[in-house]
Amino acid sequence: MQRRHVITLAALPLLAEAAPPTVRTRVKTPLGDFVVEVNPAVAPLTVANYLAYVDAHQLDRAWV
Repeated sequence: MQRRHVITLAALPLLAEAAPPTVRTRVKTPLGDFVVEVNPAVAPLTVANYLAYVDAHQLDRAWV
């Protein structure tokens, strides 16, 4: 049992490095630009949904 815990603890740094990076998107509006940063590790379903809208260009020209 103790050996298993040691292996698990040794693997934690590797898992932390494998976390997906944050994703940034720039939003341009008539009042100025701003950046939206999302973290798939924190909210994977919400990030996937947001990025699906971005990829499908469904948010383009929504501010006009």
